[in-house]
Amino acid sequence: MPARRRKHALRPQVEGMEARDVPSALSMHMAAVAHAQAVAHAQAVAHAQAVAHAQAVAKAHAAAVRAAAIRAAAIRAAAIRAAAIRAAAVSHASAVSSTSSAVMTTNSSTTTSQNAAATTNTSQNAATTTNVSDVKNGPLAKAGQTLINLYVDYQNFVKGGGTGTFTSASAAHIEVTGNQVRVDIRGSVDVNALSSTLTGMGMQVSSTDANTRTVEGSLPITQLPNVAQLSQVTTISPVYRPGLGMGMA
Repeated sequence: MPARRRKHALRPQVEGMEARDVPSALSMHMAAVAHAQAVAHAQAVAHAQAVAHAQAVAKAHAAAVRAAAIRAAAIRAAAIRAAAIRAAAVSHASAVSSTSSAVMTTNSSTTTSQNAAATTNTSQNAATTTNVSDVKNGPLAKAGQTLINLYVDYQNFVKGGGTGTFTSASAAHIEVTGNQVRVDIRGSVDVNALSSTLTGMGMQVSSTDANTRTVEGSLPITQLPNVAQLSQVTTISPVYRPGLGMGMA
């Protein structure tokens, strides 16, 4: 028997078609496959682009985070430097204040020492002799003969009862008012310190001369020996009445 021709199986979409329609069906199928492949490719490309975009966004975010961290670190460092500068300024101000206080304390101590020295100088220095009339070595050696005579006359006046108005025949040419004599006292220290000491001893200061360190005023006659023995006093000179001078002593 003649061999029976094998019947070729057709795909379902082309079964029942005429032979002339088969190529058209295959073309459509291939077109559909190509379209599906193109769609899949487009989807893959879109996914890849989405992934790349996401990665770019992530990188940008990471860079922004790093930049923010750097800025924060810079701000913290600036704050630390500012705090250190403020602390240094406060420390410097405190040191300046302490120094100023120390200077003020030193000045105060110096003033106190000067006042103490002035007070100490009010004590009598030891005289070579207690003889008031000794013009060279006695307690009134710095005052001179005229003031020595005045002091002796006043002592005698007091011993005699001290009544009436005191006068001194041996010192009639110098300015004497009551129990006070006008004198110029020259010192070896600052004139203000000398003036302060003398005021404390009862002197009524009328003028001072810083250049010659001289204090002029009225001094109680009884204070003549005490003032003459001050270490800061160099000389005591009487002030003569107007129109008179030392030549009339």
